Amino acid sequence: MTESDKAQAESLPRVTENSQLGIAFVLTLAGDGEVVEATEDNEVFRFQIGDGQLFSALENWLIGLELGTRVQLGLSPAQAFGEPDPGNVHRMDRRDFPEEMVLEPGYVVGLNTPTGEEVPATVLALEADSVLLDFNHPLAGKPLNFDATIKEIDGQTQPD
Repeated sequence: MTESDKAQAESLPRVTENSQLGIAFVLTLAGDGEVVEATEDNEVFRFQIGDGQLFSALENWLIGLELGTRVQLGLSPAQAFGEPDPGNVHRMDRRDFPEEMVLEPGYVVGLNTPTGEEVPATVLALEADSVLLDFNHPLAGKPLNFDATIKEIDGQTQPD
């Protein structure tokens, strides 16, 4: 490594508790590697540490890392979307759904709360006059893998 390379490496910014980051990432299911979410080629996901866009466990792992660092991390269900809560499974009257709405086990439907917020629910079972719905996050109870490269820190981009 030349002196110039050493000086550049020593001057690379590090992630702090207040950093604004840009990362390229892939989030997959730990079991089968199915991609849950990912940035596209030449795209970065921008966020501020602490703004709630990433799991706090991931943010904590990123703090202290240098620009350009690639990390591969495993997330337990507790560190990601949590464990499924049996209290989030509810039965609703079939007539509460629009006639044209396709309801089949495994489908995720969006339902409006009284405040107008839309929440997803997975159809578990259909009966003549009711629908059994799971309001847990679809990824609750699933371990995940997170593979990310830090592309930007506070406006500074990764050197070529």
